Amino acid sequence: MNTPSAPVLDKLYRAFLATHPAPLQAADCAALLKQAREQLNQLFEQGQDIHALLHEHTGLIDRIACDAWNCRGLGSLTDASLIAVGGYGRCELHPASDIDLLILLATEPDPEQAQKLSAFLTFLWDMGLEVGHSVRTLEQCLEEADKDLTVITNLLESRFLCGDENAFFRLRQGILPRNMWDSERFFRAKLEEQQQRYLKFGDTAYRVEPNLK
Repeated sequence: MNTPSAPVLDKLYRAFLATHPAPLQAADCAALLKQAREQLNQLFEQGQDIHALLHEHTGLIDRIACDAWNCRGLGSLTDASLIAVGGYGRCELHPASDIDLLILLATEPDPEQAQKLSAFLTFLWDMGLEVGHSVRTLEQCLEEADKDLTVITNLLESRFLCGDENAFFRLRQGILPRNMWDSERFFRAKLEEQQQRYLKFGDTAYRVEPNLK
């Protein structure tokens, strides 16, 4: 996990953990998140740098997600990683942004592992987060990334959270331009994607209407 430490939210989370021993409860974390976002909103209205605030918000979600991962027995899984992708991976987590996660496993989960993963995701949903997730092996990730522009784009923006960092490293090595999507192929595909989007929305308000979060 490589988000910068957030002075305000770090203090808030430490105080929370001191009075809420493991395992974390979704209702308690939902209340914590509401309080944290109220503090971030106050800081924003006081003129604090928006990029720093987004990083602070991201960092809090990182800590909650990793603590929940470990509390539910997932930290002991071999070759398993919890990975942030998309805007979350870029540390640009707005208050209403989805929490996009990749759960990277060595093999298909057995029933016990699947139950633990389900409990982990249910916890995040129950605390009020909008979670988008995929559960894939390394081979599945690389296969999908090689043929799908959206998948490779998300993986290029991926960020390790917790678990087996070597598994994440193998994923990052696998998506290097020398292994798939060289620079020219990727650029041409993104350009075509943009042109198709303009053709679809060119004469409507959706061309310039931002997706505010």
